[in-house]
Amino acid sequence: MTKVSPQELDFFRSESSTKKWLDDPRYTPIVTAARVAITDKEDEFLGKTLQTNDTIKNWLALVSNITFPPPGTSSPSEGSGSLMTTTSGVECPDVLILFRLESGVNGFRDTAHGGLLCTLMDEALAMVVELYRATSSSSREELYTARLNVSFRRPVRTPGTVIAKAWLEKREGRKYLLSGLLENSVGEGCVEVDGLWVATVQRRL
Repeated sequence: MTKVSPQELDFFRSESSTKKWLDDPRYTPIVTAARVAITDKEDEFLGKTLQTNDTIKNWLALVSNITFPPPGTSSPSEGSGSLMTTTSGVECPDVLILFRLESGVNGFRDTAHGGLLCTLMDEALAMVVELYRATSSSSREELYTARLNVSFRRPVRTPGTVIAKAWLEKREGRKYLLSGLLENSVGEGCVEVDGLWVATVQRRL
């Protein structure tokens, strides 16, 4: 497993809006797999194109120890049958991703491009689904975004630090229903999303 960069930890500990989450014992920092570009041209967009000094130099994910207990402890319950609901939400999300956005992601002057923000929220929600899949009996299924509804509440100013919060609302068989919120450094909600992820049916050989 890739180790979390001390530089990332130091950077986000230096900002009051993100330090409180790093100090929260309910969360553990991890590396986002999509930020580690691999040799077969996968994850190039987040792992290379958007990993520069003038785009998103600093990026750190935090995972809920309540929803996803550390190794050696109990895993999240899948519920009875194919239906599962959770108690996660905006105050205690399953996943947080901390980003430092620079001017290279701008659309309008000093304002992050809306499409870029959609990408970040899509990644945050996808990370939740991947973590649930990894702890379930269906960990070999492929997952895809089937729907992503986005509501822009206020501009995201750059340069600046933002926090993506994401959580599972409900799982119904192969369908994962999720919600998320992107907040600025003063805790204002800027982008709200809800999405549907679908796991593919495994083919029999």
